Amino acid sequence: MIKRNLRREIVEGVLYLWRQPLFRFMAFFGGGLNFVLATNTLIVIVLAQQQKASSITIGLIFTIGSIGGILGSVLGGQVQKRLPFGWSIIGFFWLLVLLWPLYAFASNPLILGIITCGIFVVDPILAVVYMSYRMALTPDEFQGRLNSTHRLFAFGLRPI
Repeated sequence: MIKRNLRREIVEGVLYLWRQPLFRFMAFFGGGLNFVLATNTLIVIVLAQQQKASSITIGLIFTIGSIGGILGSVLGGQVQKRLPFGWSIIGFFWLLVLLWPLYAFASNPLILGIITCGIFVVDPILAVVYMSYRMALTPDEFQGRLNSTHRLFAFGLRPI
């Protein structure tokens, strides 16, 4: 049995992430994106309630969004195969940047559902493209350390 040093492995993961400019940028940029997207559910509920939508209608809005999430998950691999990494990441980040503010103009629950669907399509595509790229470039011995360190930075702002 190999004796492991948890503290050393955590430091190695943080240092590996920090020494990879693209991974470091994506972790922090992803953290900012996740910070904004964490508000998505509450924003949709508040906007739908302001439009006098029933609980069932609000559930349908999220059902439409979830169908988008499934679609995005299915399309992620195809996007990764057909588009260069940089184009995918930049293009789909910009799609999120353009979609999210559309909530301010959503005049009815159907529009809320369509916007939510769009966001839920794009988010998993980004995840598939980036995570596959990161995994392909990371040596096997650093996979777990880099993944956990990246997730700490990328998802650490969500609870705030």
